[in-house]
Amino acid sequence: MSQPTGDDRAQRSPSSPAEGEQAALLHDAADRFAGLARFVATFGEPNRVAKLVEVLNAGDAASFRELIRPYGAEPACGMMCHVVVEVLSTGAAPELVEVCTLRTDLTLLESYEVFRIARAHFGAPTAMTTTPPSDVVNGVSIPGLIPPGAYLDELKAAGLVKCWHIGVPGHGLLSGSRDFVCAPLCR
Repeated sequence: MSQPTGDDRAQRSPSSPAEGEQAALLHDAADRFAGLARFVATFGEPNRVAKLVEVLNAGDAASFRELIRPYGAEPACGMMCHVVVEVLSTGAAPELVEVCTLRTDLTLLESYEVFRIARAHFGAPTAMTTTPPSDVVNGVSIPGLIPPGAYLDELKAAGLVKCWHIGVPGHGLLSGSRDFVCAPLCR
């Protein structure tokens, strides 16, 4: 009698709940990889890449989700975005990117203003929260990083943030780094 191969073991029924859970996770991961492969294959033409770059640079979450929906990849939005940005950024020259966090010396009145602005942009806080934007830029964790957009613009106008520039790998066709491009698309 021969030993079962890896393929044979993957095909047999799970003998325990843990094996069943692992099999489900493996199946889910395989589906995500297959969706990613189909998605990437659609961008073999410059005009399709141009549309993708336009969507990413505009920060158009609805259009990006529409692009990835046919491939069953919407739950893996962040992964899809990071792969696309990595491909579009390859070979680009390094550049400086502005990063901003809330000032650490806010007065009580300024703290209230931050809350008011946040509520105007994101609504009332709830018990159910979404995944926060990434606080990592170029492999460096920056706690409290505020991604670019209208919210940051209003905080800047009110003098509530501290901003500085850091060097990141070049963006090539994109108008921002991976973290800045993907954060608003995959919330």
